[in-house]
Amino acid sequence: MRVLPLTLSLSLVSVLAEAETITWSGQGEVSEITGNAFGTLAENGGTVSIEVSYSSEANELPVNFLQFPAGSRNGSTRFVGDINLMVNIRIGDSEWTGTLPTASASSEALFSDCWDSVANPTANLPDIFEVNLSTAADASFPSFPLVTEESVMAMNLEFRDETTPSDLFTIQTLPDSLTKVSSMTSADGQIVAGSSRVSFTIDPDTVTIREPQESITLRRNEEGYELAWLGESGKGYRIDTSSNLRDWTRSANRIGADEEITIAVTPDESGTPRFYRVVVFE
Repeated sequence: MRVLPLTLSLSLVSVLAEAETITWSGQGEVSEITGNAFGTLAENGGTVSIEVSYSSEANELPVNFLQFPAGSRNGSTRFVGDINLMVNIRIGDSEWTGTLPTASASSEALFSDCWDSVANPTANLPDIFEVNLSTAADASFPSFPLVTEESVMAMNLEFRDETTPSDLFTIQTLPDSLTKVSSMTSADGQIVAGSSRVSFTIDPDTVTIREPQESITLRRNEEGYELAWLGESGKGYRIDTSSNLRDWTRSANRIGADEEITIAVTPDESGTPRFYRVVVFE
């Protein structure tokens, strides 16, 4: 991410490479430890750092879709296929890592349950996104420190929007860097080894979602400022804007033709910062 010391509320510009990997990160603290498998590797109140990554090419597999008379809609979805899922959880000096390259149609390694309740604002219908890895579902754990030997291992995370109406996730859509993370109200997770577990909370304000980045040019022109980059033939480019670097909104689309692409950018007259990024897709 390249920071440009510009005035006029234009303070940062980035361009995202082909949307191959979506990465979540966040921080929290240990809330409970049960059993003996973790020994002193984790302690209550200890700082937790998480990182989750998966492929944007994961396939949506709808589990159900319900339409209610009051106008609310609910959809549950598994994201399957070549998901290339990786979960890394660090507590103090200890680090647990789990991976799952491919998810079957029955897998809930990546799972969402979302509501669209705009027409029914009195209902308490949360949006939920789960990340689940376990030995029972063929996940591998290249780093899983324990003080006792256990055959059953798992890592679970859950992110929620419990407001009404919920708008954190979109029905049957894989969460990506356009996800409105500022709407997240709570998140937590656990590391499981046999009958032992470490439970932890995640501070929603620390959660970010990002995609790979490379440089882009911001320059002056006769009318003000413009973004410029070389557009490759056969590739599309999505321009996103943000005022806080957490919530992004689609602004425009362009198609590459092996020549420079330029987008005019205008400072916000109110002085509100405005950030730009470009997502590349095939």
